[in-house]
Amino acid sequence: MTITRIPREEWAEFCERFTGQHAGGLVTVVLRRPGQGEQVVARTQRMVRLIANGPTRGPDGLAITWRTPKGANQTYALSGVRQIGFVQNEAGAHLGLDVHNDDQTLSVRFRVPVLPETVDGVLQVS
Repeated sequence: MTITRIPREEWAEFCERFTGQHAGGLVTVVLRRPGQGEQVVARTQRMVRLIANGPTRGPDGLAITWRTPKGANQTYALSGVRQIGFVQNEAGAHLGLDVHNDDQTLSVRFRVPVLPETVDGVLQVS
């Protein structure tokens, strides 16, 4: 597994491209807190969007929105983000994201790894 850190100044653009390429994809969202284990926030839900920064999240915020089986949108927002990592497997397929702040890690994983040739490259890693 390879994790590529996204520079802070590129978060908003990265999230916009990530949304454009992966909106509608099935994701599982897991929250991990030290000493508290993990909590599945969403399991196999359709991703709607990923947004970094903005007026409601602040300069170090990130929010992911997904659609529930009943058709309602649900959003999880994380403030104080210090790192966004783009996760790929050894073959280069997109696995998802790891988002870290001081208290927790939010992991977004696709139900099925997404091969780069099936989307317009979110990130080119050499």
